[in-house]
Amino acid sequence: MGKKDVEEKEYFNDVLHFADTCNGIMFGGASVILPEELEEANTELIYPDQKTTLTVRQDGIHYWRKQNVNIALIALEYQSVSDYHMVFRNMMAESLAYYKQWKKNKRHYSKEYKKWFDRLFRLRNSKEFLSGMVKEDQFVPVIIIVINFGLEKWDGATTLHEMLKLPSELERYVNNYKLNLFDYNVYTLVSDGDLM
Repeated sequence: MGKKDVEEKEYFNDVLHFADTCNGIMFGGASVILPEELEEANTELIYPDQKTTLTVRQDGIHYWRKQNVNIALIALEYQSVSDYHMVFRNMMAESLAYYKQWKKNKRHYSKEYKKWFDRLFRLRNSKEFLSGMVKEDQFVPVIIIVINFGLEKWDGATTLHEMLKLPSELERYVNNYKLNLFDYNVYTLVSDGDLM
């Protein structure tokens, strides 16, 4: 990891900077996310397989919570050059973040099964048991924002479709994942530090 990456991580690990950045990018500078509502989350997302373990690391990741309820899981990815496979990286990280939430729910239900025999009996013979979740379960939204600090404008793909040899007749069947990209090179500073 380069010195620049370390400096960026240290800067954004400060909840004041993290909140300000998210508010500037997502909400036009309005103070929607407050620093005291942020809680640092594990930056490592792991998918265990029988043969290998897939690990994705995020640069900075926080839970946004209001009154102890998770509103979103927000990750910032800092780039100093265009990463041409960033779409794939973010797709994987987002999927793993949802998988991690599902796995936590599944463990919770497994404990509940042991406590409540009737629930165990019902769920062991149901779609819920096979799914590792109940139909009403809802998960915390995952938002990944890529911030390009590089000296050059981002020139990589920002959607999955841009990376595929995709015949037009198949477009509607292939989901089009998109990056949430904030490119400092597109913006210019004017008086009072406002971005244009």
